[in-house]
Amino acid sequence: MTLVDEVYTHARILAPELSQECLAMLEAVCRSAAVSLKSQLRDNVTVEDCKADFVTAASMLALAALSEVSDLGQMGQLEQISAGDLTLRKGKNNMASECLRSQAQILMMGYIKGPFLFVGV
Repeated sequence: MTLVDEVYTHARILAPELSQECLAMLEAVCRSAAVSLKSQLRDNVTVEDCKADFVTAASMLALAALSEVSDLGQMGQLEQISAGDLTLRKGKNNMASECLRSQAQILMMGYIKGPFLFVGV
């Protein structure tokens, strides 16, 4: 089973009642979430070092992205979808997606690079 398959399977467990339309999009957003999260790992950390947390966080990020364009089954106020580098955006705030992203970030906090900050000297 590939990493994307694991993320997809976990996302299906977290959201078992997805519509067929959402399931069609889910694999793409799982792939994007896994690639994005993997690129944020610290240089000395591999996916294998944090696999369980990685799969959970990536599935949460995928469901957050899916939630923003579909409300997990109901199309909302969609403003933008892009195919290259996958951009999904909806007009109004989506508390569910914000919560999922927050939880994924907390889960991966010890494994990912911190934000880039400028510090005065």
